[in-house]
Amino acid sequence: IPLRLVGSEMCIRDSMNTDEITRKERFAKPVASAMTRDLDTLQVNEPLDALIPVFDRDRVAIVLDGERFVGLITRTDLINHLSLNR
Repeated sequence: IPLRLVGSEMCIRDSMNTDEITRKERFAKPVASAMTRDLDTLQVNEPLDALIPVFDRDRVAIVLDGERFVGLITRTDLINHLSLNR
């Protein structure tokens, strides 16, 4: 996205392109355009600290029992869990 300089500052508004038409165009794209196929998986019996490297990469952990999908956990899920289970 091109940025233009105004004096010595960049015009952030120009770089964000948040007008209504652009927003509609971006959200009309298929879900597949935003997804990733690079998944971080953990087994259900791994310790909670196994989540830290996943969250350090700003990812979501897919939780498996063997090869069976059982759920996923986000950074927010972990924070909520830890705050509720002191």
